[in-house]
Amino acid sequence: MKKCNACGEINDDSAVFCLKCGEQLSGFTPLCPNCKSVIAPDDIFCKKCGKELIETGSKKESYKYIERPVVGKSRNLNFKIFIGLVSGFAAIVIIVLILVYVIGFNNLTNPFKSITEAEKVEETTAADEEAEKVEETTAAADEEETIEEEKVEETTAADDEEETKEEAEKEEAVIPDTSSDKYLIAFVSDRDGNYEVYVMNPDGSNQVQLTDNDSYNEHPKWSPDGKKIAFISDLDGDFEIYVMDPDGSNLVQLTDNDLEDYFPSWSPDSKKIAFDTERDGDTEIYVMNSDGRHQVNLTDNNSEDSDPSWSPDGKKIAFASGRDGNDEIYVMDPDGSNQVQLTDNDSGDAGNPSWSPDGKKMVFDSDSDGDFEIYVMDPDGSNVVQLTDKDSYDCRPKWSPDGKKISFISDRDGDFEVYVMDPDGSNLVQLTDNNSDDI
Repeated sequence: MKKCNACGEINDDSAVFCLKCGEQLSGFTPLCPNCKSVIAPDDIFCKKCGKELIETGSKKESYKYIERPVVGKSRNLNFKIFIGLVSGFAAIVIIVLILVYVIGFNNLTNPFKSITEAEKVEETTAADEEAEKVEETTAAADEEETIEEEKVEETTAADDEEETKEEAEKEEAVIPDTSSDKYLIAFVSDRDGNYEVYVMNPDGSNQVQLTDNDSYNEHPKWSPDGKKIAFISDLDGDFEIYVMDPDGSNLVQLTDNDLEDYFPSWSPDSKKIAFDTERDGDTEIYVMNSDGRHQVNLTDNNSEDSDPSWSPDGKKIAFASGRDGNDEIYVMDPDGSNQVQLTDNDSGDAGNPSWSPDGKKMVFDSDSDGDFEIYVMDPDGSNVVQLTDKDSYDCRPKWSPDGKKISFISDRDGDFEVYVMDPDGSNLVQLTDNNSDDI
C-alpha cells in the first residue's frame, strides 16, 4: 500500500495519484502520453511536443506515468547489456574464424609463408624467363654463327671457284692440246729464215709459230698467269720489249727508246716485268708495270747488270753482274736494295739465273770449266752442283712450271737445239731437231 504524503490517504501499490487528494504519489514521474517527455503535474500542454494534456475525473487521470528507475537496478541492466554484446561479438568472431579456416584461407595465420611462396613463384617465373632469354640468345648466336659459317663457306667456295677458273683459263691459254704435262715451251727458231717465236708441247710435239715478220724476235717468257708472252724484237729498228697473247695476237710494244732493251722477266703476280736495258750508257736492270708504265732503274752502277729473274714469292730478283770483274750471280729486293753476290769464281762468267717453282733452288749457266755448262745451287749460293758436262755450249736454263724438268739450249749436235733434263741432270731429251738454231 502507498500512503499519500499530502493527505495521509492509503492507496493501492498500483496507484500513481492519491485517490483522495489527487497528489502524485512519491517515486513516480508524470510523462507526456505523446512524446513521453517528463511533464509537471500542473502542465496543460506538453512543453516538448505541445500536445494538450486532458484532465478527466480526478486530477489529470489521463496522464500516464512510468516508474523512475532505481540507480542500482540501472547499473545491473547496463552490465547485462554489455555482457550480451561482448558475447555476441565473440560469437561472431569465432564464426568468422571457422569460416575462414573452412574456406581455406589458413595463409592468413602465416602471412610470411604466403609471401615466401609468392617470392618463390616470382623467382621461378624470373628464372624461367631468364632461361628463355638465354635460350633465345644462344639460338640467336648459333643462328648468327651458322650464317657466318655459311658466308665463309660461300666466300671460300667463291674463291675456290675463282681460283679454279683462273687455273682453267691459264691452262686453256697455255695448253691448246690435251698434253698431260700441262704447260708449253716457248722458244725461238730461225727455221723460216729469221728468228721467230714458237711454242711446243713438253715432248717437242705440236710446234706452232706465233710471230711472222722480217725482224729478230727472241727471249720469249710466259707470264705466270699464262695469258701473255713477253719477248724482245727489233721491229722498230732496235730491240724493244713486246707482249702478245699465247696465239700470237694482240701484239703490244711496252718500251720505246733508241737503245736496246732485253731479257724480260715477269713478277709472280704477272703485274710487273723486270728487264735489262742499255739506255743509261751501260746495261742496268729496270722494272715496269705489265703495260709498260712506270719504268724504274733498280741497279745503278757503271758495270753490266743483266738477266733478271723473279723469285716465286716475289721477294727477290736474281740477276747477273760484272761489277767484280767477271759476271757473277746476285740477288736483290724488288726495289733494288739489299744486293748480295751469290757466286764467286775467277775462272769464268755466270749468268741466266732461274728459280725453281718452290724457290729452293736456282739454276744458271757458267763457263767456269772452260765451256758453258748448266749448274744448280741453293738460293744463298751454296751447294753448287754441275748438271751438264759436254764439250759444247749449254746455256739459258729454265725450270718447268711443275719443277720436274729443266729446259736449256745446246749446240752439241752442231746447231742450237732445245733440250730438257731432270733437275739432277739425268734423262736428257732433245726436243727440237733441224738444221736451224732453236733457242
